[in-house]
Amino acid sequence: MSMPMTLVLPLLLCFMESIGLNKKYLCGILGAILLYGNIYAVGTDIDALAQGSTSSYSIMNNIVGDIADSQLISDEYEYAFFGNIGANVMFKKNELYGRADAFAKFGTMMTKPDMVHKSYIGLVDDIGINLEIVDNDTYLAIYNSGILDTMPAYPEEGSIIEKNGVVIVKVSEDYKWK
Repeated sequence: MSMPMTLVLPLLLCFMESIGLNKKYLCGILGAILLYGNIYAVGTDIDALAQGSTSSYSIMNNIVGDIADSQLISDEYEYAFFGNIGANVMFKKNELYGRADAFAKFGTMMTKPDMVHKSYIGLVDDIGINLEIVDNDTYLAIYNSGILDTMPAYPEEGSIIEKNGVVIVKVSEDYKWK
């Protein structure tokens, strides 16, 4: 938003001269309008980033706590997380989150399996938890196995299971690639 704004005023100045408008007043009014719009857009995006990151980290911390309570924290396990964390029932969104640009909506993930896999690797790393995330081939095998279809989404009972040394967590119902 900021970069296009820097280009608008010089272009307006070029066109105003050719049609004979009073530059002094028009530039002031247009500059104020553009500045307000820019500040509003940036503020909305910052709010969405802050709210999304706080919600995402809180949900992941809760999940890790529930995994620990289930006695499933061990070097012998690998971990796989499925679903768009932004679609989890615990993910808090306000009206500004909906108005933000897509890039600023922290927590909203594409549902393409390898993208979700990489997103959770980063999210687990960001919260500072040492969990061994499964490799991409194992992740895709679990995704395609159909096991997620019968699992409820977190925080429901049964959303965290262990199968063949892999702790599988279905974070939300929004996990299928469309």
